[in-house]
Amino acid sequence: MLLLQGAKTHGWSTNLWTTARVAVLIERHFGTRYHHDHVGRMLHERLNWTPQKPQRRARERDEAAIEY
Repeated sequence: MLLLQGAKTHGWSTNLWTTARVAVLIERHFGTRYHHDHVGRMLHERLNWTPQKPQRRARERDEAAIEY
C-alpha cells in the first residue's frame, strides 16, 4: 500500500501523512481528484483509520516523580 511506504518516499520532507497529502498521492498515482475532507472520510470508512495526534507533554515533565 502506498501510504505504508511513508510520505518521505513520495517526496514530502516529513513522514507525516495529512489528508491533503493523501489526496495529492491519489491524484498522482490514479489520476482521480478528491477533496482532502473526503479523503479523511474514505480512510476512516474503508480502512478504519482515524486521525492521530501526538500527545503533548511539558518539557519540564518528570516521569520518575509522576510514577512515584
